[in-house]
Amino acid sequence: MAHNLAQNPKSGKAAFFSVREKAWHQLGLLLEDCPTSAEAIAFAGLDYEVQKTSLQAFTLPFMPHPVPDTDNWPYAKVPHRYATVRTDTGDPLGVVGKNYQVVQNKEAFGFFDSIVGSGEAIYETAGALGRGEIIFISAKLPSHLHIKCNGKEDGIEQYLLLTNSHNGGSAIRILFTPVRVVCNNTLNMALHSKKSVSIRHTSKVQYGLSRAARLLGLVQREYGKTEEAYQHLAKIKITDGVLRHYIDSIFPAKGETEEISTRLAGIRQQVYAYTQEGAGQYQIRGTAWWAYNGITGYFQNVRPFGSWEKHFRTNLLGSGHALMQKALAEALKLEKGGVPPFL
Repeated sequence: MAHNLAQNPKSGKAAFFSVREKAWHQLGLLLEDCPTSAEAIAFAGLDYEVQKTSLQAFTLPFMPHPVPDTDNWPYAKVPHRYATVRTDTGDPLGVVGKNYQVVQNKEAFGFFDSIVGSGEAIYETAGALGRGEIIFISAKLPSHLHIKCNGKEDGIEQYLLLTNSHNGGSAIRILFTPVRVVCNNTLNMALHSKKSVSIRHTSKVQYGLSRAARLLGLVQREYGKTEEAYQHLAKIKITDGVLRHYIDSIFPAKGETEEISTRLAGIRQQVYAYTQEGAGQYQIRGTAWWAYNGITGYFQNVRPFGSWEKHFRTNLLGSGHALMQKALAEALKLEKGGVPPFL
């Protein structure tokens, strides 16, 4: 599977680090101790700057003859459009408008420090994708969620993930990303909680960053709401028939052809198998918490994505995230001990 991690031009290695456990792609640095954000920038190869510069088109193939007397021949400036460029490598990262404001990696990481507080979080991964147009850093907060299910405790670690783009493709985003310890699955926050904060790259971006910091001061309250929702799922008992109906509701048939129906049946069976046999599933068996984690486990560990970048984008920002959110909503609707009459 491709990784699409950016290359650190100083070391020639992947622009990525992880702490204590090597990532599946076996690339980047493996650290024994968690770094500060300043160290994380260097370890992950993110100590570069991005500048916005005028965008010009190569017009030679379209020039009339004789060639007109112009100062910048054979180039023409593209009005109101700019390129973002890495100053250390000269790599163009994207095309943006005149109102786009660059947020440097140091600024984004410093902002993250202001949220989690010095010494109150653990930076565990950081890296860049493509040529450096997307950067990310994750921080583990010191406290855990504790879900009691079937007489045992199921631990959930609390993470914050920051992503920033230099190509105009997305805003700065800070996401709440709970991770189930026993199987390392990333989960969704409860529906009534703030799942993320976004700040657009406009002239007001610095104001947005300061305002987001105040909002994110409520992170523990948001995680408290999520713990209540997860605990509610752990108390709901379901049968195998309810499980199959639940999986079908997450992956419904929509008038597909026979070929697609076969594919859909395969997905449902894979989800069912993971729910029954996946890592950490046995101890929570027979509950709505079990059913929900079967869905998240499928997206995290079974479904093929083709590249680590697609896995990252889909499960945290895209269609996979939306389906896992749907799975949480449907799990919360399951009645305790209830079985649909047709099962």
